[in-house]
Amino acid sequence: MDFRVYVRAIVFNEKHQILMLQKRSDQKIAPGRWLLPGGAVEFNETAEQALRREIQEETGLIAQEVKLLGEDMRIIEQTHWHGLIYLARGKTASAYNVEPHKHAALQWHNLDFVKPTLSPSELRVLESL
Repeated sequence: MDFRVYVRAIVFNEKHQILMLQKRSDQKIAPGRWLLPGGAVEFNETAEQALRREIQEETGLIAQEVKLLGEDMRIIEQTHWHGLIYLARGKTASAYNVEPHKHAALQWHNLDFVKPTLSPSELRVLESL
């Protein structure tokens, strides 16, 4: 059994929509699912560094402000994933799908679309905003 840490970002645009990425159907983890931007923390990297890196790698956005909002936990196969959920702010107009080999789409969605895609912990964090 392995233990890993991941980060996720809640990013709003000026219309108060939330940035979501849809995983490609051929991806090993969460194929076809809509997810908040983020990913695994790498060796010798802080969670905040990982969050900023992942946001830029996936969406092209530079996170100007980040704030830790909550935690999550998932078991995927034989790996225990500890998640940290952040609010991230930046210039959102330039967001695009930087990794089309991993993500089928990048879109801004209203809360009604986003809610059923989130884990219970992510939803609690979002509803506390």
